[in-house]
Amino acid sequence: MKVAVWGAGDVGTALAYRLATSPHVSELHWINRTVERIQSRVVDIEHGLPFAPTCHRVVPYGEGDASGALEHTELVVLTQGVPVKKGGSRAELWAQNRKILQESAIPALRSQNVIVLVVSNPVDCLALLVHDEGGVADPDRRVLGLGTAVETARLRPSLADRLLVASREL
Repeated sequence: MKVAVWGAGDVGTALAYRLATSPHVSELHWINRTVERIQSRVVDIEHGLPFAPTCHRVVPYGEGDASGALEHTELVVLTQGVPVKKGGSRAELWAQNRKILQESAIPALRSQNVIVLVVSNPVDCLALLVHDEGGVADPDRRVLGLGTAVETARLRPSLADRLLVASREL
C-alpha cells in the first residue's frame, strides 16, 4: 500500500518512521510545508529500508507537489497544524489549523481517490472540514478522524478516578 504522511512535527515524524517499518506499506510519500525539513529524515529512513518488511521507497515532497504525491496513494494521514500549547486546549487550535488545511491539504485532496485519516487537532472539527470541503470521492466512507479512539483513551482515566474504579473496568 502506498501511504502519504502530511506534516513533519512530532506526530508526523513518528508516524513516518513507524510506517516505513509496517508490513503493509510498500511506499511512503512524506509531504511537508518545506521539503528541506524532511529530506535528512527521509535519508535516515531510507538507510533502514533494507530491514523493513515491505517498504522499498520513501519520497519527500513539498506542499507545492502534494497533488503529485497523493496520486496513486491509497491513504493519506493529515498531521499538519499547530500543536496544543502547554496549558492550552485542542479547541483553541480550530481557527489556525482550519486555515492551514484550507490552504494546503484541501486543495490537494480535491479529485483524489484516497482514504484520508485526520489526526490534527481538533480532530472532530478538522475531519468534518475535510469531509465537507475536501472534494474526496465518497467522503462518508473515505474521511476518518482518529480522535474518537484517542479521546476515549484520554477520558477513561479521568472517569475512572471520579468513579473510584480502575480505568480497565470501564
